[in-house]
Amino acid sequence: MKILTRYILSRFLMIFFTVLTVLSVGIIVIFLSQATVKKGLPLYLALRLIPSSIPNLLSIAMPVSCLMGGTFFYAKMVGSNEIIALKAMGVPPWKAFMPVWIATAILSGVAVLCNDLGFSWGQKEMTRVLVSGTEEMILGKLASDGKFSDPQNNIVLSVGEVTKSGDLQRVKFTVNNPPVEGEAESGRLDVNFESNPPVLRIEFNGLLLDANTAMVMQREKTVQEIPLDQFALGGGTSHYPPMKEVKNVLASIRAEEEKDRRENAVRTAFALIKGDYTSWEDPSWGWRWDHEEYQKYLYNRANLATPRSFAAGFTCFFFTWIGIPLAVWLNCSDYTTSFFVSFLPTLIVYYPLLMFGYSCAKSGITPPEICWIGNIVLGLIGFWILKKIHKH
Repeated sequence: MKILTRYILSRFLMIFFTVLTVLSVGIIVIFLSQATVKKGLPLYLALRLIPSSIPNLLSIAMPVSCLMGGTFFYAKMVGSNEIIALKAMGVPPWKAFMPVWIATAILSGVAVLCNDLGFSWGQKEMTRVLVSGTEEMILGKLASDGKFSDPQNNIVLSVGEVTKSGDLQRVKFTVNNPPVEGEAESGRLDVNFESNPPVLRIEFNGLLLDANTAMVMQREKTVQEIPLDQFALGGGTSHYPPMKEVKNVLASIRAEEEKDRRENAVRTAFALIKGDYTSWEDPSWGWRWDHEEYQKYLYNRANLATPRSFAAGFTCFFFTWIGIPLAVWLNCSDYTTSFFVSFLPTLIVYYPLLMFGYSCAKSGITPPEICWIGNIVLGLIGFWILKKIHKH
């Protein structure tokens, strides 16, 4: 039995790592193409994004690699009549499946860590690299051309000189809507990563501002902010907190919710006491209620972080749980056919249920554990196929 286990694991892992390498390289190429062609980023900046994208890349590639490794190997065993030989020796098929199931359960643990790291550190790091790279691009353009324009925000910035320390000298800027022109002795670029989306801050010193040629103001220090959401790559700055920080994040959001709720209750009580019902028509009331709803969304999203990491990670196991017995049940030695037939239930059943679970959990309709519904359905289908194999 040890020889059989060693044989099964060695062949499965060989296919798994081969497929994982090919998929990873393919995803990186697609990622670089999207970053350089679609987003217009320079190649050096796109390459700097690769290390922080690896956890997300592995979380996508590992389940498919497990499925392909399992279906390819067991389709080969079927084609070579090895399953029939094992049954003739009194070894039931599920015992031949067990080594791969154990291996994919271990790989699922690795995928859980990749999911957690990718949606917490990975997303933040990609945003940081992207935005800081954007700052470098803007400074480089100002140093070479002396001018930078942002059509999305209708801002044109020109400088006389960019010092080695990054300070801007003899700064001029124009905002088209509303029409404003300004000049400053000096300025400096800075990025606020904590804002959502991140913003590029331009700090002006000694600004002379001309608005509609009707008013001229002198200010010692003025800050102009440009949102950088247009530079984000698919998914923007959204991220989940790390699993180890979920408890503290939830407590912080609850405290903020309680603070807002009490403030709204006090304002409502004062309005009722004074009989000033017109104050409820103030736009600030709508903002307060919207903010309270946003806090609920943040709480549901943070509460989803741990279940979604485990549910997404354990797709490695559930994909092979259904894929391996289905490949044997088909009794087809064609690897491609076995893979696509095995992948069909995951494509039609698993991913729609996964998205449905995420949507329900984020909106607070159901508990966050609903994101396991896709895995549970795959598990039930796999169990039914196993019964068919055992019976026939």
